[in-house]
Amino acid sequence: MARVFRPDNELGDVVTEITERVFADGKESLRYPIEIDCSSSRWKLKSIDGLSLLKTSQIATINVTDNRLTELVLGPEYSALKTIKASQNTIRKVVLQCNRLSYLDLSNNELKVIPDLSKVPSLQHLNLSLNQLTGSLDPFKVAKNLKVLLLASNRFDFSDADITEVVTFLRESQIETFSMSKNLGSRTYQAKIIAQVKHLKYLDDQELTKEVRDQYIVSDQGKSGLRKPTADDDDEDDEDD
Repeated sequence: MARVFRPDNELGDVVTEITERVFADGKESLRYPIEIDCSSSRWKLKSIDGLSLLKTSQIATINVTDNRLTELVLGPEYSALKTIKASQNTIRKVVLQCNRLSYLDLSNNELKVIPDLSKVPSLQHLNLSLNQLTGSLDPFKVAKNLKVLLLASNRFDFSDADITEVVTFLRESQIETFSMSKNLGSRTYQAKIIAQVKHLKYLDDQELTKEVRDQYIVSDQGKSGLRKPTADDDDEDDEDD
């Protein structure tokens, strides 16, 4: 079990880099594997290069929430890393080569381009909300094990035509929790996604119970909206099966 290490004892008011002096008791006293937590108000890190002072192959979690990072670059030497929490920074560049990484929170940053996910094959949870992302969802297709994808409050333009691509993407994925609210485009996307992506469990923070799904039906004419399900709907479902 990883031990949480909060290296903020006997330091100045604000710490902007990780150096030898943050390890008050000496690096030799650390017990691995460890979770690095630099999320307290005393930390305003501009870089995490100093983590190389530790046994990088034994770091399981890195929490650098609410710092001043402009990039996040971690290589294959972080072979045990499973969780990264890096929200509330000003990150514009992300390069990750971490085979075991399963949880990545990059919300509330300044990303304009979807990060390359081809080197994080174990990724299951990805939060990119509150960035400046645009374009299609194609870069996410390489993340075959992704179960949670949060994209709210970006600059995606999900027009009616693009929603068809979103639906296709979700149906071919393992994603169970998806968020795309507060982007540009169609106001009827929820109805189309809910009706056509059967394995989805949460959409825009709403649990998709049977009762919720029964409210959202897409007609054969492609028009989206709310209406009560009918016996014909049940017949159509049986035919699809």
